[in-house]
Amino acid sequence: DTEMFFWRGENEFPPEESNPATDEDNWLEIWNDVFMQYNKVQSPKSKVQSPDYVFASLKQKNVDTGMGLERTLVVLNGYADVFQIDTLWPLVQKIEEISGREYIESADVTRSMRIIADHLRTATMIMGDDTGIAPSNVDQGYVVRRLIRRAVRHGRQLGIKENFCDKIAVEVIKIFADVYPELEKNKEFVV
Repeated sequence: DTEMFFWRGENEFPPEESNPATDEDNWLEIWNDVFMQYNKVQSPKSKVQSPDYVFASLKQKNVDTGMGLERTLVVLNGYADVFQIDTLWPLVQKIEEISGREYIESADVTRSMRIIADHLRTATMIMGDDTGIAPSNVDQGYVVRRLIRRAVRHGRQLGIKENFCDKIAVEVIKIFADVYPELEKNKEFVV
């Protein structure tokens, strides 16, 4: 596994002792590569769960590379975090408006707003697809339900008492409808 980080600290160059493991605030992971060659399996000799493992060579060796598009936008635009990009910031602003709180008010408020924005964006995209997945207690519907429930819980932590998920969903649809027209088509179902 290889991870690539971008220095975004105040100084042009990082101090010699600084690294992503010890200075998370000033480093941003923008890319990673995973080189898949082996499967770690328990040794056939071991009858109980133990640290005795063997590495079996995979038939198909792969490289999984992932450049975080949203994280790259953070770097290119000089933002402090990914929630300031144009596909997430309007959601944060709507949450600020509904809650009467500020994104930068405290770490807990920031975290809750991030969870709400991320989870409701995801739930809206899933529900807005033409397959019509609704919150339920089975399969994909269970995932949607969990996303919404966690967003609601964090809304309550921000002091939001009324239903707010529909307002965030409408914002998601506004942002993405040009690229995903099915969102506008399925807006009533989502809301």
